[in-house]
Amino acid sequence: MGEVSGLNVSGFEGFLNALASRVRHFHAAGGRVSDHALDTVVYEEATREEAAAIFNKALTEGRVTPLEEAKYKSYVLVFLGKQYAELGWAMQYHIHALRNNNTAMFRRLGPDTGYDAVNDGSIAHSLAALLDAQELAGGLPRTILYSLNSGDYPVLASLAGCFQSGGSVGKIQFGTAWWFNDHIEGMQEQMELLANHGVLSRFIGMLTDSRSFLPTHATNTSDVYSVI
Repeated sequence: MGEVSGLNVSGFEGFLNALASRVRHFHAAGGRVSDHALDTVVYEEATREEAAAIFNKALTEGRVTPLEEAKYKSYVLVFLGKQYAELGWAMQYHIHALRNNNTAMFRRLGPDTGYDAVNDGSIAHSLAALLDAQELAGGLPRTILYSLNSGDYPVLASLAGCFQSGGSVGKIQFGTAWWFNDHIEGMQEQMELLANHGVLSRFIGMLTDSRSFLPTHATNTSDVYSVI
């Protein structure tokens, strides 16, 4: 981070400045969307001073507690959300992937080689708290919420409705079916739930990495008609 940004990141303030600098760099290059992979959602309120102390502890001791990790991640996500909001970006959260489950194959082939799965666990309270913290900080950007666990769909769809605003139509989106759910039945399930909880006409649409056998645009269009 320090090398590509040209900034000193040995301290927390420098690290935050480097993050903001990289966001502006990608903005100048045409970037308008970020993507954050969350194995699960944690939120713990933290002050700037607390986050800085955790950052320094990680550098000096090489480890932090789960609570400290949650505080640090929460602060950084709220900070980044504000950067995105100021520049008009959308912030994506891809939630509940359980990565690299087969240790033997991980050692043989490395990460991201087909041994990931669907994660579970409660996310409602933490995700609500995270979005609320971003809103209170004046930095809740346009946001898209995806989960690999279809059991999370009612949580995502209903929480999206809690943080809409008049300044941006469809500001918080319940994202389309993703990865293991990116097939005909999965897409229909997601759109039916969206239609029941929100406004289907504001749906941002399909993903481009569909696992369906038919062309994605054709499948998605037929699914929309079936929901309507």
